[in-house]
Amino acid sequence: MSFETDVTRPLLSSSSPTDSPSTETANGTANGLRRRSKQLEGSPFVRENGVDGGSMASSSALVRNVKKLTRRKRVEDIISDSILEHSSGEGLKRSLTALDLIAYGIGATVGAGLFVVTGEAAKNLAGPAVSISFLLAALSGLLSAFCYAEFSTRIPVAGGAYAYSYVCFGEAVAWLVGWNLTLEYGMSASVVARGFSDYFVAFLKSTGLNPPYWLYDIPLDVSFLSKHGSLLASGVVLVCTACLLLGASESARLNVAITFLNLGLILFIIVAGVSEVDSENYEPFFPYGSSGIVSGAGFVFFSYVGFDCICVLSEELKNPTRDLPIAIVGTLFIVSALYVTVSLILTGMVKYSEIDLSAPLSNAFMQLNMPWAAIVVAFGTTTILTSTTLCSLFGQPRVFFAMAKDGLVPQKLAELNQKTKVPAFSTYLSGIISAVLAFCLDIDSLAGMISAGTMLSFTLVSLGILVVRYEDAPDSKKVDARFYERYSFWLTLFCVMCVALNVVMIHFPLTPIMWQATCGALTLAPICVLACLPQNPIKRAVPQDLMTVNGSEQEELAEEGRDVFAGDVFKCPWVPWIPAFAAVINMHLILSLDAGTLIRLGVWSALGYLFYFSYGFKNSRLNSHSPYHRL
Repeated sequence: MSFETDVTRPLLSSSSPTDSPSTETANGTANGLRRRSKQLEGSPFVRENGVDGGSMASSSALVRNVKKLTRRKRVEDIISDSILEHSSGEGLKRSLTALDLIAYGIGATVGAGLFVVTGEAAKNLAGPAVSISFLLAALSGLLSAFCYAEFSTRIPVAGGAYAYSYVCFGEAVAWLVGWNLTLEYGMSASVVARGFSDYFVAFLKSTGLNPPYWLYDIPLDVSFLSKHGSLLASGVVLVCTACLLLGASESARLNVAITFLNLGLILFIIVAGVSEVDSENYEPFFPYGSSGIVSGAGFVFFSYVGFDCICVLSEELKNPTRDLPIAIVGTLFIVSALYVTVSLILTGMVKYSEIDLSAPLSNAFMQLNMPWAAIVVAFGTTTILTSTTLCSLFGQPRVFFAMAKDGLVPQKLAELNQKTKVPAFSTYLSGIISAVLAFCLDIDSLAGMISAGTMLSFTLVSLGILVVRYEDAPDSKKVDARFYERYSFWLTLFCVMCVALNVVMIHFPLTPIMWQATCGALTLAPICVLACLPQNPIKRAVPQDLMTVNGSEQEELAEEGRDVFAGDVFKCPWVPWIPAFAAVINMHLILSLDAGTLIRLGVWSALGYLFYFSYGFKNSRLNSHSPYHRL
């Protein structure tokens, strides 16, 4: 039986010193410690398996189950669990630094896009002005980066966008985000590994070596599979998986070394290419006009996808409050500088109309009679794709780990190696699945799905900032408040208008500009209202009432855990404007994808919900006595 009780607790604010929460212990160990919520009057929480016959007890089982889809975790409980896990030695090992995170962000972001996307955008969309397209795309990415930076310091635990969505939108939406993150991490690792195989074979052939066909070109006569299987692609995935099993700090050091090598190779491209730049190749600089620059920005935006992977490693950082904003924003700035510089070098070396799309940079050096430089570029491509594969595989086990702790996937996925503190089974599973996909699956059709899943996460994180800033603001939950006094009404209206605006812009491009401008103004009108409403004060939600029973060592670890969550929260500037513009841009990118991609994403999501309702819904930790917040 379930019932509703009135319990108030600001979603992200710290406790008052006069509060007197109760604490429970079990079996005399730290594993049974759990801080109970305060029983004050205010916002609705739901407690399962209760004995009181409130409104939910009198409702039907169907209604109760539907309401469970919107149940949310509280930040105080997430942080309490993390501190207790750390004090009992059951959590991930905090061993990473800001340098490790920036290297991880660069490795996850700078992939084949540097060598392929730059040339295609320059030749077909923007010309030499592709450098401006990269700047516009970077600005768009920065909007989402600010939102991620605030969330990552509010909730520095494993899971990234999955954990943030659980707090803001509830379990059903969090599951959708976590399920689609497997596209960004696990399946993208397979995509990159196939790219590594092709580029590595091309590099060997350029040096006069001919690898055996069984290594990368095994014929497959199955309609829905790739035309050829690649043991080389599977091999690089398994090698990266083995490196990850050594431990977070060990694999991070390896990635730092590879990243520095990659940066050296990119610096070589810049130095070798700048001497061959001909200013005449920049004429005309805007061959496709301003529309070409904007189209180019939309095309190259996905080259920046990857900085969000940093948030998945939050629980393994020594100082997450300080290092996460530095790593997220720092990664974006470094990657932007690399993209802009390389695009200027490429379009200066050869005329944009003469760029070879198969291998833009390598062939640019070949056209200038610099075959030795082309070989170095080909080698650099393979090392960069190795780093990208490693970083993609790094994130997936952490998402499984977070979902398993919440009970949405089997608990086996949350098991840690006691020596390395790595989610071993999750890492094995991610590596094996990615290796099989890299070997045989026709993954070209998955590229759009990966992008759509990532953009969905970006959109929800941006909207989530609006939820946490306004939900517990003064007077936002007045019982007698009219509908137009509630932030939820204006946020819902904004989302509806945002979809309408992008549908008009994408699918009805001939709509008069005045009508489009009117639709845009109506979309931003709810944000203007939100800007006039009071916001929730940003405070650190660090519990101080945790008890330990195993002596001074555990008390010391618990205090160390509290210190990890201490400090100021990074504040996303210009709320609600930055999250709103980020949501509009990300939604535009999602709706710009072809119908086939969106249908495949819908089918993938439906399969995910099939698993959720058959397992996760029944085994969620929120089915226990713990209080949860309802959307």
